[in-house]
Amino acid sequence: MTKSVSSLVLDNGPAYLLANATTQVICHGAPASYAAAVGANLLASIPLAPGDLVLAAGAPAGSRAITAPARTAVPVTTGGIADHSALVDDVNSRLLLTDEIEFPLAISTDAPVDIDELVYTILQPV
Repeated sequence: MTKSVSSLVLDNGPAYLLANATTQVICHGAPASYAAAVGANLLASIPLAPGDLVLAAGAPAGSRAITAPARTAVPVTTGGIADHSALVDDVNSRLLLTDEIEFPLAISTDAPVDIDELVYTILQPV
């Protein structure tokens, strides 16, 4: 399993992510690029509105957590095992953040899927 953060987010901080993420994508496998996140790895996508992502203190102490809300009845584009979530910037075609889904879920195009709240944690350097 893979986690990654764009250099733009690393250089500019979590506020960059909040200002530029336009879509949360649910993927099978970790996408290595924007094209993969919205193409080959894509299972479902959720448009983000201003305020959907929330930045707050995280655990452990000193970390920051970006929370994407739970969603119900998300249409499934392609069936597969949902094991990664990513935040993308559709305006600039950028993959901003990829994280593992704690409990991978088999989904199919037969029915929409409910997505639990997802928390992306940024840890303090050690």
